[in-house]
Amino acid sequence: MKRTNVVLDEKLLKDAVELTGERTYSAAINRALDEMVRRLTVKRGIEELRADPDPWWPGYAEELIGAESVRKFRQKVRDRVQKSMLIADAPIEPARRKPTRKRRGSRR
Repeated sequence: MKRTNVVLDEKLLKDAVELTGERTYSAAINRALDEMVRRLTVKRGIEELRADPDPWWPGYAEELIGAESVRKFRQKVRDRVQKSMLIADAPIEPARRKPTRKRRGSRR
């Protein structure tokens, strides 16, 4: 384990602990990081499969259901992917930060 100092949103951290049922902040953060890594790994795998036009051996689908059906299906998939990419590539607005006040005195 690595020990580090981070600045976190207190309300978000408290909500995460309550929703996950973890007993400590560290456990909640570790669980969130595990979930994020798992999701991104799955997403990367799906993108790699999507990049390959025929993930099976060549001609398998054509043999099974016919060349014309495969061509129509692939075109449908390409159209659906292009539409979903438009939504996925939309810019996300950054979270707005609350204005901070200048601190007075010592920081103990």
